[in-house]
Amino acid sequence: MVVIDDTIFQEGRSVCVSLLAAFCYGREDLDVLGLQFRKDLFYTSVYVFPPDPSFVSRKLTRLQERLKKKLGDNAYPFWFELPPYSASSVTLQPTPDDNGKLYYHGESIFVNVYIQNNSNKTVKKIKIIVLQRADICLFTTATYQCEVAKLESSEGFPLSTGGTLTKVYSVCPLLSNNRDKRGLALDGKLKHEDTNLASVGSDGNRENLGIVVQYRVKVRLSLSGPLNGELCGELPFILTRPEPIEPCPSDPKNTAEEQAILHVCV
Repeated sequence: MVVIDDTIFQEGRSVCVSLLAAFCYGREDLDVLGLQFRKDLFYTSVYVFPPDPSFVSRKLTRLQERLKKKLGDNAYPFWFELPPYSASSVTLQPTPDDNGKLYYHGESIFVNVYIQNNSNKTVKKIKIIVLQRADICLFTTATYQCEVAKLESSEGFPLSTGGTLTKVYSVCPLLSNNRDKRGLALDGKLKHEDTNLASVGSDGNRENLGIVVQYRVKVRLSLSGPLNGELCGELPFILTRPEPIEPCPSDPKNTAEEQAILHVCV
């Protein structure tokens, strides 16, 4: 129910209401480098004023009747029609370290997967993919996307209705496994030196000229059933170069490097 102010009538303006169903896997204030921890699944909007013709003869719900009686004639009801089998708006609660986790080149990425099959389909197998996306922001714009690591497994599958599976998978994106791919973004290199996959920069502002690089882990489940199908989930992460480590003066042989490990929950 929306209460319309008299000035809306006088100025002849319109009022509409929108509904968004989204898959959220992080708080909005944690968005970094232009990455959004949200995937929009369904969006629709309706006009409340002037009323949608389909609303005129529609019977009010009990709650709408009570609100109409309390708020007066300037209260206008509205309805949304969701398509059959549309997804619900859900939130995946991340662990404190999941959002925008920093990884160094050459490190393995550990993907902690928990599957609970509440559907009438069978999960046949799982595929985990690391995607590199490069947005070219020059005088013209272009986007390249490459798979830089992939793992496919049927261990523990098929997973029938009511079944659960918890498993940690490991993938490691390396340039040595992707040298022949077109559109792959690489770090700049000096003459006669090798390089690695492009690092995520510190500035994701698309108004700046350059190349904006993003990485995501994508988990894809293959389903079997009347119509088959797939179920996917994604999480972004940061891949970059480690800071140079200076030897400790008291121990010149100390060459150990710190390593960070994150379990990405899907």
